[in-house]
Amino acid sequence: MNRPERKLKDSIIIATAISIVAFIGYFISEMVGFDKMNPAKSPKTFYEIIDEWPRLIGFSAFVFVAVWWWQMSQKEPDIVICCNCKEVHEKEKVSDSICQRCGGRLEELEGYYDRHPEQR
Repeated sequence: MNRPERKLKDSIIIATAISIVAFIGYFISEMVGFDKMNPAKSPKTFYEIIDEWPRLIGFSAFVFVAVWWWQMSQKEPDIVICCNCKEVHEKEKVSDSICQRCGGRLEELEGYYDRHPEQR
């Protein structure tokens, strides 16, 4: 699985998990009757909450889309590897394409072992 597919899959899994937690939290807060802005709010029954299913689904969908968009907008750092000592660095933190530890040449990690099968 390549990097964009893996990022899409991971972001969908994270967004789904957070949506489920938000759904359960909202559901429980409605059953308990918790409302910080309205302390006199009375608890709802299970069936009253189920009758509000469009709000529950809409809330969960909003949370899913927001978390998914945020995850997809995060940029993964480009990683480079030293050909000599095999130390891994983030490309943004290295000023030259030379390893700070041993002075070796740095290459992109993506596809490195395909280009150098003898180093596997």
